[in-house]
Amino acid sequence: MATISAKHKVAAGLAALYGALSITGGIFGYVNKGSSASLYAGCGAGAVLLLCAIGTFKKPTVAMIVAALASIALLGRFVPLVIRSFDDAESSASDLAVLIGRLMVVGGVLVLFSSAFALSKSSGG
Repeated sequence: MATISAKHKVAAGLAALYGALSITGGIFGYVNKGSSASLYAGCGAGAVLLLCAIGTFKKPTVAMIVAALASIALLGRFVPLVIRSFDDAESSASDLAVLIGRLMVVGGVLVLFSSAFALSKSSGG
């Protein structure tokens, strides 16, 4: 096992947290709305992110690329939802579904940028 930099460890930790949040969101969507699609997509994406977090310690480049791609896919789902929530008078900031959607957007951005940072080469010398 290769030595992993601190930035890889941070990116792996964020991917693991985001994966857990994705699984939680999928279960929430299934319990509250009966959405099997939410359950499968949330748990599937969450499992991929958790595997990426673990994979960072074996194949960090592959793991960070896959984590970034999973984040982009989840952002593609949740950014429009969050934007609509700002326009929808019926959804409030206290609505748990809206809160989970906003957390998914923030988490996705954090994982995307931390993965990119972990993959970047250090400059200077």
